[in-house]
Amino acid sequence: MNTRVYGCFQLYVWGFQGLLLTLFCFAGPPPIEWFYVVWEVARLLVLALVSCGIIHIAVKFKWFSLTRAQLFVRAGVACVLGSVPATAVSYQFSRYYHDPVFPWSTSGDLCYNAVLLLVWGALFSSFHLYRINRALELNQAQMAAASKGAQLAALTNQINPHFLFNSFSLLRVLVQRDPGVSSDAILSLSEMMRHSLTTASKETISLAEEIGFLDRYLFLECLRFEDRLRITREVPDDLMRERIPPMLLHTLVQNAIKHGIDQDTSGLDISYRVNKEGAKMKLIVVNTGRLSDAASDTGTGLNNARTRLKLLYGDQASLTLCQQGTVVVAESHWPSNQNPDESLVGR
Repeated sequence: MNTRVYGCFQLYVWGFQGLLLTLFCFAGPPPIEWFYVVWEVARLLVLALVSCGIIHIAVKFKWFSLTRAQLFVRAGVACVLGSVPATAVSYQFSRYYHDPVFPWSTSGDLCYNAVLLLVWGALFSSFHLYRINRALELNQAQMAAASKGAQLAALTNQINPHFLFNSFSLLRVLVQRDPGVSSDAILSLSEMMRHSLTTASKETISLAEEIGFLDRYLFLECLRFEDRLRITREVPDDLMRERIPPMLLHTLVQNAIKHGIDQDTSGLDISYRVNKEGAKMKLIVVNTGRLSDAASDTGTGLNNARTRLKLLYGDQASLTLCQQGTVVVAESHWPSNQNPDESLVGR
């Protein structure tokens, strides 16, 4: 919750109440009853403090993550109960000030204070829900832009023209040398393109789908680099239905091949594994070689992946790339099987 924004809200609402009180006092016939003014100011201060307490309770017990009906019921009960302290203060003032026209009564003052707090509670709940809806709309707009960016990145970077050029050159050789393998290569390439177009707008896909896409990509790369590229994986079968942002695994493996294949004449070893740690999924991609500046922070694919993780899961997800001894390690975490929208509600 943004303390500055809600502090301004409190100031405006209770300041407006104070302004009305001032106008009411000065609009009446003279002389001004200053004791009555002090009484009403004390009432407003107590109600403002009570409203701050209600906000604190609502945040502590996560009322804003509940449904609207549940939120309004709890806020209504809290406002009614919160009128008691203000009525107790009014009772102390009533012992020294008696209005012959409108005599003070406990029940009447209790209802008056409750109404003031209920009006405040309705305004505050509506204001907070409005901010949540605005945040969700902004996030959806950002997600749409990120999805479009992911699609463009898939066509221009991850499945880039250089990769397509190399693949077609490889296919031309294979058609003459091994028609059977060339047929499989053509099928893999077409499946990759179909996958890129159909999943670009999705927030998450199953791990099985992501690995299937990666296998087709690696099939072509292994045909190209032959025994210079060696891949191992460790993914338990019971995790295949877990959700993963599309192209995340592929981006990390593709980045490793792009920046590591030419560092050693003996070739490149890449291993990736996926496991589950508590309520989070963990993906680790390890490749031999040294981490270059181009591979760490400036890559379009990595930046795009970090952006999508941030938009989907906020601070609950991460993607890091670092050098560990003689290998480069890329590591990513994200919530297990969580609906991405739920992580942003009430923030």
